[in-house]
Amino acid sequence: MSTNNKNAEQAMSKADAFTQAGKTAVLQNIHGTMQFLQKFPPFNQMEN
Repeated sequence: MSTNNKNAEQAMSKADAFTQAGKTAVLQNIHGTMQFLQKFPPFNQMEN
């Protein structure tokens, strides 16, 4: 039974790692998109 428990914990931590990586990627994409858009009107007239 303890083997199943250990596998479940590893699966959860792997899922958590993927979730965290996904959140990080989304934030980086949003940041990069905003930097790109700020080079062009009307976005380059927005306040930072």
